[in-house]
Amino acid sequence: MRAIVCRELTGPAALRIEELAEPLSGPGQVRIRVRACGVNFADSLITRGQYQKQPATPFVPGFEVAGEVLEVGAGVTGFAPGDRVLALTPHGGYAEQVAADITRCVPIPPTMSWEHAAGFPVVFGTSHVALWHRA
Repeated sequence: MRAIVCRELTGPAALRIEELAEPLSGPGQVRIRVRACGVNFADSLITRGQYQKQPATPFVPGFEVAGEVLEVGAGVTGFAPGDRVLALTPHGGYAEQVAADITRCVPIPPTMSWEHAAGFPVVFGTSHVALWHRA
């Protein structure tokens, strides 16, 4: 699968598209075919090594995605292959597939676009706080 990979902490300009192995869905996780992903200020920070929870390089950035469940891991209930979901991930969203904990996945209605769903958790939340609590 293709993914955008950060191998050096010099910012977004150093990101490259690479072929990686498909992720495995572990216990309590689902594997998602990513249809859209959010692009956030935090993604810029993490590619510079300035985010508070910094993964080791190399890593795939991306905190929020929307897509279809491809498979479910052991012990997963409430989600099935084909379900439309949005998910928050610690990283890994800038890829064709990502494994996500079901505690951080939410079903999305068929009327919601992939793009709106992908931007909903972080982008919408940040905008809401900025407009209602900071403006």
